[in-house]
Amino acid sequence: MSASGSQKGFETFREAFCHAFRCDDSAYLRKAFVSGVSPWRRFYVVPMSWILPGLFEMDLHIIDYLGDTRTKSEFSGVVDEFHKAVHVSKGISKRVFGLRMSGATLVALRDRLDGMIERGR
Repeated sequence: MSASGSQKGFETFREAFCHAFRCDDSAYLRKAFVSGVSPWRRFYVVPMSWILPGLFEMDLHIIDYLGDTRTKSEFSGVVDEFHKAVHVSKGISKRVFGLRMSGATLVALRDRLDGMIERGR
């Protein structure tokens, strides 16, 4: 992905992400989910998502919400809600093993795409 030399004009995070990662809308959830996981945990999360697809249902739901955000503030609000939900979650894969998306990784991803998202629409 190359967000440098960014092209402005995308209204949402989903549009900018799909352009930057060269994927269509149908691949957005999967690609954005994997991109939101810390790189060293992807080795574990990707196979787990194949074996137990329902395990990351909340994460995919959050990625879907993040796709519709238009501002950093909206994006951060959704990430904060995700963080709270993970703490309430009883899932051992998320609480003990850390097999989940990283708020910091998600925010860094949003920051890289920031120049591509139009303001004030």
